[in-house]
Formats: sequence, C-alpha cells, structure tokens
Amino acid sequence: MSQNTFIEQNGLASDSELPSKNPQEEEEDRQKPPEVSLKISSKESQTPSLKETPRASKSFVEKANILSLLHFFFGLKFIFHVNKAKKKTLTIDDLGPVGHKESSEYLEKLFTQKFYEWRAKDPKKRRALEIEILSLFKKDYALQLFWQLIQGFARILVAYFLYHMLTDLRAPNGNPRDAYIPSIGLFLCNLVAFYALHQAGFNVTYSANKIRAGILAMVFRKVTRLNPPAVHNLNLGKLLNVMASDTNSLERAHILTFVSAPLIFLGGFGMLYYFWGPSCLVGLGYMLVTWIFQFFLPFKTIGLRIKGKADGDERLKFMNDTIEAIRTIKVLGWEFNIIEKIEKTRDIEISDIRKAAYFDCIPRAIVYTSHWIAGFLIFLVYSAAVGPISANKSFPTMIVINTLRQFCMLQFFSVMNFFFEMKGFALRVVSLMNLPEVEAAPDVIPPENPENSIEFKDFTGYWMNKDLEPMPAPKPPKLKLKGFKIEFLEEAFHKQ
Repeated sequence: MSQNTFIEQNGLASDSELPSKNPQEEEEDRQKPPEVSLKISSKESQTPSLKETPRASKSFVEKANILSLLHFFFGLKFIFHVNKAKKKTLTIDDLGPVGHKESSEYLEKLFTQKFYEWRAKDPKKRRALEIEILSLFKKDYALQLFWQLIQGFARILVAYFLYHMLTDLRAPNGNPRDAYIPSIGLFLCNLVAFYALHQAGFNVTYSANKIRAGILAMVFRKVTRLNPPAVHNLNLGKLLNVMASDTNSLERAHILTFVSAPLIFLGGFGMLYYFWGPSCLVGLGYMLVTWIFQFFLPFKTIGLRIKGKADGDERLKFMNDTIEAIRTIKVLGWEFNIIEKIEKTRDIEISDIRKAAYFDCIPRAIVYTSHWIAGFLIFLVYSAAVGPISANKSFPTMIVINTLRQFCMLQFFSVMNFFFEMKGFALRVVSLMNLPEVEAAPDVIPPENPENSIEFKDFTGYWMNKDLEPMPAPKPPKLKLKGFKIEFLEEAFHKQ
C-alpha cells in the first residue's frame, strides 16, 4: 500500500493540503524531536487493550485438582515433554506457564504495597517487617499447619497400632489373626503420614520460593527507580548479597511449627504415658530442657550474623571500587596494599561467621541426639523401677520419640534459623527500599489525532543535543503484536 493511499484511507491530510509555513517555522520544526504516528488495524475492536489484557494461562499447580496435587501428577506433563525433546535444547518456556499469583509482576506489586503500608505505620506499634511479609501467605501456611498436624498425629497412631499388633503376636494364648486389625490401621496411618509428609514439604518449598521471588522483584524495581545520587552512593556489595546470597539463605522452614509442635508434643506424651507410665517423664523432661537451650542459644548469633553480613557488604563494595580504579592502582603500585586490605576484611568476616557457627553447633548436636538419649532414659528408669522392657513397647516408643524430635526439635531449630536470617535480611531490604527515587514528572502531550494513536505504558525517552542534524526518514517497519498491525508513516518524520 502506497503512502498517499494510506493517508487518504485514514482521513489524514496530504502534503498538498497542509498549510504553508515560512522558513523560520520550518527551522523550528527541524529542531523538534521527530513524532511518530501509529495506525492500528481493524482487529483492535476484537482484541482487548494492552492495559487490560489478563493473564489467561494458569500454572500446572493452579490447574491441578486434588488427586493431582496429592500424587504430583501435574509434574508428569513436563517430564513427558523432556522425554520427547531429548535432542532439542530446552528453554525456560518449556517449564510451562506461570500463574497470575506466581508471576513476578503480581508478587512485586504485592510486596511493594505491603512494604509501604508497613512503613506508614507508627514504628512503636507496627510488627516486624518479616512478620508482615509472611502474613501475605496466610492460606499457604494454614495448609502447611494442616498437613503438619496430620503427619504428626498419624505417626503417633502408627506407634499405637504397632504396639497392639506386636502385643497380639507375642501373646502366648492369643490368636495371631487378631493382629490383622491393628496391622490394617498401621498400614493406613503410615500411608496418611507419607502423603502428609510430602504435601507439607511441597507447600513449604512453594511458599519459600514465592517469598524469594517477591523480595527480588521488589528490590529490582526499586533499584531501577533510584535517583542519580542514590545510585552513586549505593552499596553494590549489599545489593549483590541481597540478590544472590541472602535470598538463598531463606531455607525452607515450617513456619507454624510454633503452633504444631506443642500439640504434637502433648499427643506424644499421652502415648508414651500409655506405654510406660510415669517413667516417660524423665525422657520428655530431658527434651524440654534441651528445647529451652535450643530456643535461647541462637539469639546469641543475631548480632554476629548481622555484623558478618555488613563486613561482606563492605568487602564487595571495596572490591568493586578497586576494579573501577584498577589502572590507577597499577600505575601507583598499590596492588599488594589492596590485597592485604581485602584479606583483612575477609578474615574479620570469616571470624564472625565461625563464631555464629559455633553457637549453632550446640543446638544442632542436641537435635540429632535428643531422641536416643530420651529413649535411653525412659528404658533405664522403667527397668530400674518397674521391670524388664519388652519389644512391643520399645519399637513404638522410638517411633513416637523420633516424631517428637522431628517436629519439636529439628523443625523448631530450622524455624529459628529462618527467622534469624529473615531478620537480618529485612534490615538490609529496608535500607535499600528507603533510598530516594526519581521524582515522577510526566510530560504528557496530547496527540493531534486521538482516534489514530496508541499509548505505551512506562515509556521514556530524551534528546541529548538539539544541534544535531535530524536523521533521514527510515523505511516504515511493520510490527505485529497480539493481533495489532502497526505501521509508521514516513511523513511523520522530519524531512531533510
């Protein structure tokens, strides 16, 4: 289609119809930046605008039904796709669609809104930032709590049915067929505990990844809006640690263990008292004492963790400044002085990390030995006070104690580490989010022909030199975008 035909069909003025201009006006027009007119085809009426285009796709998890979620059938589609494309190069698009509430755009807006709401509150009345962030995923954590309780009490019932099955089998005058009923209960409770274990683990990982994605998107969007002085003073070491190291340190943790652990502990106490009577109080008392140590010792590491991260930030910032000034450093012969300073900073950082690791060793050692010591104390007191122990009580007891160790010790310890890492992480995120941004000063120029225009979101541009000669008019490109057909007019560009 020719240029004049295109203009005539769209009701635009041709060159012959335009009013004549004097030389001074033509010179002013030459110094103005070029304008671009856009034509949208008739498909516009059938296609929603770009601002209102919804995310039509859903992720495999969002589309999965209950049966698929329980057995993770939603992952089979990706596995089949990989098997079919063995000789092809897989890309990120092969992972499947991303759901609306899983997208970085949605998470960035959600986290940014929550942060500014938190910052607007009274500092004396508001909760910690990490608690506000976790409150965004109440439904996910409620589901985690449900599966945790199901798993814990199912494991306790496994011990109960195992006790009755072994008792029926070892009874001298009993019928071995009586053990069939408790064996069925044993099988069903094991099956339920197995399903609950994997569902709880999946939900924990799923929510942790969304937290990481939301924080990364929020920080990235903030950095792109910083004003020039803030960019110049930005600690790149802190930014690199936040984007790379700190997000990975937010390990998967069952956040609501503080709620589930006491309930499961009471259930385990009732089952052990049913087996051993008052003798079980010794072993459970030992676990309670270690629980206190496990709760208070990690608080000693908060300052060391924050100081170690600050030392790492300064080291990375100094190394970045060194790289920028490497020519000057080589000319003046400062290489060895720079190396010595970096090594000293690194030694201080490692010293703080090592001290924090020493404090963490004590709770970790308690966690991985508590069930053996608690079981030994129960057996020792019972054999000394009552009589010999039997196999039908010993094996179920170890199942109950191991369950208590998992929920009340191991997961409790991981939750403590998660909150301590989240505490230091939140402080660093707040320092980045409080940096000044570029003031929004939009310069909106209404188009001459509103019916023949299209609006672009978040589009910016500028001209450096007004004295430069205008570029020759390029050939009109043709672009296709979701059913739109956009054509550029040659006449819209300035003529030579």
